[in-house]
Amino acid sequence: MLSGRDSDVLGALIHTDWDKYDHPTDSGILNQVIDELHLQEDRDSIATSVKERFLHRISTHLTKHKASPIPGAPEFLARLTARGDVKVAMATGGWLESAKLKLNAAAIDFTGIPIASSSDHFIKIEISKIAELRAGSNRYGSRTYFGDGSWDLKASEALGYN
Repeated sequence: MLSGRDSDVLGALIHTDWDKYDHPTDSGILNQVIDELHLQEDRDSIATSVKERFLHRISTHLTKHKASPIPGAPEFLARLTARGDVKVAMATGGWLESAKLKLNAAAIDFTGIPIASSSDHFIKIEISKIAELRAGSNRYGSRTYFGDGSWDLKASEALGYN
């Protein structure tokens, strides 16, 4: 699929089939598109413009549409964070600002939960490593990741996560 609305900043359509990208994170997709369009010399200014436009679109969408969490997710997250024997962190392929917009809109309390995002790195495996470091102690009996994409499964397998 292509999104026609993406042409306002880049002058090109962007595939919305995330499996087509080497690194299906916000930064990874943008980097690949910039490279494919041979716009490397303007990478920083393009990235700033795209990110600003993207965040504006998300904010606008969320003011008009209700965001609902996956049923049971807020309660599950609250139970995990309340446990003394579990460390919780979030690793998202989205930029930090968009992740926070979405979490707030879905009324998911992420207070005190470290978050690593595409703002930290463009590769999902590296984002997961950063989240793990931010969670604290590195002496875990096991590591479990909950995700929603094939890239999450690939990263979890590469890192030895459940």
